[in-house]
Amino acid sequence: MAQEDPSEIRGELRDFRQATTTSFNALRQDFVDLRQDFVGLREHVDRGFAEMRGNFDAAAAGQHEIVQLLQTIIDRD
Repeated sequence: MAQEDPSEIRGELRDFRQATTTSFNALRQDFVDLRQDFVGLREHVDRGFAEMRGNFDAAAAGQHEIVQLLQTIIDRD
């Protein structure tokens, strides 16, 4: 069995460490991007729910007004 040159092994380890570091840095950036996307999506959903809540409140107020008008008509008769 041939013995490998220690400098060659060190070179391979250095290359492996650099490749691993590069991969981890890319993965870290992917997580940062994902978190930013999630925050943006959450803000979008929150705005949508607030808008829907406002529309539901307006619809409820309109229905309440209709009920009052109908009650006025019923009370007259």
